[in-house]
Amino acid sequence: RDNEIQPDEIPLLAHADKLAIVVDGGLIAESGMRAAAVNFARQLISRFKSSTLPVHRMDVALLLTKLDQVLEAGSGAITYWEKQEEMLLTALREVSGEALALRTAARGLSDPEDGMNALMGWIVASPPEPVEDLPLIDVTASARLQRIRAPKTTP
Repeated sequence: RDNEIQPDEIPLLAHADKLAIVVDGGLIAESGMRAAAVNFARQLISRFKSSTLPVHRMDVALLLTKLDQVLEAGSGAITYWEKQEEMLLTALREVSGEALALRTAARGLSDPEDGMNALMGWIVASPPEPVEDLPLIDVTASARLQRIRAPKTTP
């Protein structure tokens, strides 16, 4: 958000098979936060447009979470999301060629329409054809970062 990091700065991202742009449905449910949630997604998609990452080789999805909260917020929230979802999908398809819209809600014991099965199906589906011309990942910086974050253990 707010262009804090460029996708090109994440080495492992170039090797991803799947890419999900996640929109927080809790923000869509709040009328005062809807535009911000959509702007966060729009900014991220814009960053991918200007990056050198091979997004066109990835399976890409636009994922709305907390659909249950969006529906509980009333018809205005879902109507807003439906319009924005289409615009975000159009922008995402300019980057990737294809993009899928997914919506998930809190998983209920009796609700098969929570979107989780569709999400899991997308996640485990076969990835696009492997590409051999991707550069090797420089893990030096990532390894240093991991050492910084890993808690030290005492004997």
